[in-house]
Amino acid sequence: MDRYKLERELIRDEGWRSKPYKCTKGHWTIGVGHKMHPGELVGRIRDIEWSSEKIFQTLEQDIQIAIRGCEMIFGRSRFESFSGARQRALVNMCFQMGTAGLEGFERMIQAIFNEDWTQANNEALDSKWARSDSPKRAQRVAKMILEG
Repeated sequence: MDRYKLERELIRDEGWRSKPYKCTKGHWTIGVGHKMHPGELVGRIRDIEWSSEKIFQTLEQDIQIAIRGCEMIFGRSRFESFSGARQRALVNMCFQMGTAGLEGFERMIQAIFNEDWTQANNEALDSKWARSDSPKRAQRVAKMILEG
């Protein structure tokens, strides 16, 4: 998997913020879509600012968490057998919604296990995620799943 491409795709989809902001779900977020934990919310929120180095370091950690989530769902060897574009698409989804959120795409996951990429694409697009949460992102990610 091309990590550079993955980073660029996540930055495009999540944005890049050096100061905390509240995401659409009301969570304090910083960097590249990083949900802040209580230990990171030290002092006054308006005084927190992360360097580019800190943002990239956290992005790498969050990517690793998303990759582990995908490996847990699909199995490491199966996940690694997917094309780079499909791996990036699934990591992108897991990055955004977490492992539990990705696991909720049961029919898409089953289609992927069956290597039915057309059905996997359709199932990804037949979701609240694609209809209202992140429609443009969902279109891009689903296309990567379809075309590999």
